[in-house]
Amino acid sequence: TTLNLHGWKITYASEDAKYRQWSMLTQASCLTMLNIIDCQGVADESLELISTLTCLKSLHINQCTEVTDNGVDSLYVNTNLTELSLCGSKKLSDGGVASLVALTALHFLNLSKCEFLNGSFLWIMNNETRLTSLNLSHCANVTDATLTSLSFVHSLTYLNLSYCEALSGKVFCHLVPTSLKISLLSLNLKGCTNLIDLGVAALGGLASITSLDLSYCSKITGKGVGGLSVLTSLTNLNVESCIRLRRTGDHHNRDPPQGAVSRIYSWMRKM
Repeated sequence: TTLNLHGWKITYASEDAKYRQWSMLTQASCLTMLNIIDCQGVADESLELISTLTCLKSLHINQCTEVTDNGVDSLYVNTNLTELSLCGSKKLSDGGVASLVALTALHFLNLSKCEFLNGSFLWIMNNETRLTSLNLSHCANVTDATLTSLSFVHSLTYLNLSYCEALSGKVFCHLVPTSLKISLLSLNLKGCTNLIDLGVAALGGLASITSLDLSYCSKITGKGVGGLSVLTSLTNLNVESCIRLRRTGDHHNRDPPQGAVSRIYSWMRKM
């Protein structure tokens, strides 16, 4: 059973009326998917009521800016959740996210645009996690240091770090051989303006990767990208607006034909 409350905007005569409105959700005990996106009046009390829906498998609470750590803490009982999005929860900290370790069935986690997150919550993850998709895009405080704990996560197939502008990529020298080498299929580093060649070259160890977005990474050069020539599985490479790559012909190639990626590598190595 699915319920979509996208853009739900209701004004409440009182706090009691607000509570009664959200309490109606608890009657939907068979609900498996709930989307609460850009809704007014969503706060910690709302999540506490949502936590009683123990059959939930997918929960999207996006752009609900009043949600804090206390509300997210209440979700630890929803152990059937496989998909959780808290995009745009601007008051959420790493301490609140850490409580989600109890959600052992979780495969998909979207924490994009959570302004206060730095990724330190990752230290609680262990080899038993089932997480396959992690989105930390637009989290300006994420650094190489806080991402080192991803070395304990061996199941990731999709990782989005786009616009994490504090990231240099040096952490990939550690993560690629320890955890990401075999599992990772897609990596988005778009807009990581401090990404350097050393970090990009380390991605050459991602044996299974098929899609890599390096667009708008203004510091990288052909020296770094040329180190990716060993990636035989890579079919989708985006280096749009990488201003230190001097040639322009193949820079924006989202879905290149067979052999196109290797030709890009070839001329970059000659630069």
